[in-house]
Amino acid sequence: VELPDGKTSKRELVYHNGAVAVCAVTPENKVLLVKQFRKPAEKPLLEIPAGKLEIDEVNRVKNVYKTAGGKGLNVSRVIRLANREVTATGIIGGFLGGYIEKHLYDENIVHNFYKIDQESRNSIAILHDNGKQTEILENGPTISSGDAENFLSYFDDISRNYNLVTMSGSLPCGLEADYYSKLVEIAKSNKAKILLDTSGEALKTSLNM
Repeated sequence: VELPDGKTSKRELVYHNGAVAVCAVTPENKVLLVKQFRKPAEKPLLEIPAGKLEIDEVNRVKNVYKTAGGKGLNVSRVIRLANREVTATGIIGGFLGGYIEKHLYDENIVHNFYKIDQESRNSIAILHDNGKQTEILENGPTISSGDAENFLSYFDDISRNYNLVTMSGSLPCGLEADYYSKLVEIAKSNKAKILLDTSGEALKTSLNM
């Protein structure tokens, strides 16, 4: 190419199927990187090098962020950041259940979960192609009728100690659409106010109370 001063210089072209990554390198052969904050959606987040997700190809991951996620736990984090007392509860199990508890312990969030033998679900969020997000969500465990009944009693004991209860997200597999309404009834009987964030039949049955 011809430069503005009339001199010529060589340029190299890099051809790639859809994306190119260019890194600046110092004279000491150190790569210069820009540190960017990525809101990780409170679940495992994958950032694809060069920013493009290649379908039917091997995608190598540059950065991985893992944390305890879910709408209910996100609410707990916000309350904790406001320096208010909060206790996270729900149904967890297996290795991932322990992983969730460890993260909450590290974040100084009090938690009191009902534990089952099955594995808690894993969710993956992939950021790619200039800000697009693709999520891969497992169904999670199917709650048995016995565990469903036991958690109602468990919830009854916990909710007696609080004046506000928040319930967030979709119901796990195995629970009927009216399960939230049962929890709402228990919380109301314990003189607690309720904030419910859900949708579909689970929301309709709760509003009819």
